[in-house]
Amino acid sequence: MATDPGRLDSDLARARIQGDPRQVTRALRTRAEHLLSQLQFAAALVDLDEAARIHQDQGQTGEQARCLHLAATTSRLAGDLDGAQTRATVAIQLVEDTGPVAVSAWTELGETAFARADNLLAAQRYDTAVERATAAGMLPVPLAELQRRRAQVWAAAGQPVRAASALVAAKALAEEAPDPALALRIKIEEAGAWLGADQLDHAELVIEDAGRDAGRLQDDMALADLELLRSTIALRRGDPAAALAAARSARALALSAVHPVAYTAAAVAMSELADHLGDRALAYETLAVGWATLGDLLGKDVGKSTFGPKLQELVGRWGEPEFVRVRDAYSARRRAELGG
Repeated sequence: MATDPGRLDSDLARARIQGDPRQVTRALRTRAEHLLSQLQFAAALVDLDEAARIHQDQGQTGEQARCLHLAATTSRLAGDLDGAQTRATVAIQLVEDTGPVAVSAWTELGETAFARADNLLAAQRYDTAVERATAAGMLPVPLAELQRRRAQVWAAAGQPVRAASALVAAKALAEEAPDPALALRIKIEEAGAWLGADQLDHAELVIEDAGRDAGRLQDDMALADLELLRSTIALRRGDPAAALAAARSARALALSAVHPVAYTAAAVAMSELADHLGDRALAYETLAVGWATLGDLLGKDVGKSTFGPKLQELVGRWGEPEFVRVRDAYSARRRAELGG
């Protein structure tokens, strides 16, 4: 049932008349939550700041800190990064840097630094958030998710080994939960981090482990992602034929899983590898089929906007006469296959 903004305004007005600070802060926070759901960040921020001031006047530092943390996130979403940092910092000071609010506030400081493109500072703040979360006894799954985000930020900071280390910790937490699907996804991310660090042997070990898990879970989406990683490793090891075979396998698995992102990545990789190996017919066919397949899955415009530019790149590399020759040969072969 949709929330009635008029009723929220009336509830707040009534609480103000009654003069009960608890009712006023409750009404302010309820209206702020509705405004946030409507992406009205500036208006929500006004309510949250007022609620925080009331809690301060009442000496309710814990509630004040909670409002300030939410206000910090709202401020960042509204584009006021200085305001976000100030509010999150005060929230931490109020709770003496411990407990769930401190974890959330340190996380917000990390996100604020990340929004400023200060990735190293963001990663360091995420390190602190993880330390506080561990000390606070955060449950394994949310702590694993926090470690995953920490890994993403360390990767953005150009530190793939630190990212991999965070993912190793996240994997252990997911296995402790136990949450096999989450552990599998983290293993795939860990393999990608080791690949980013150019530690191919590490990546391959994790891929094999994840592959066994994906097989047991019958997770074609995960298997497709793993084949894409295998393709990249094969190419780095100087074996484009093996890379092409892995990309082909990834494409089939992605199609089975209805995984458009992996399908597109596999198709593009296949085309580029086929072109590298001198198989222009396959290079063209892969993109043409990809255009039609993605169009069936997500709409013709998406297929065109995704694969059209890639086909145009072939024109640039081969020259238009050669491109037309390959295209027409493909069209003739398709007509023959269809009996036309």
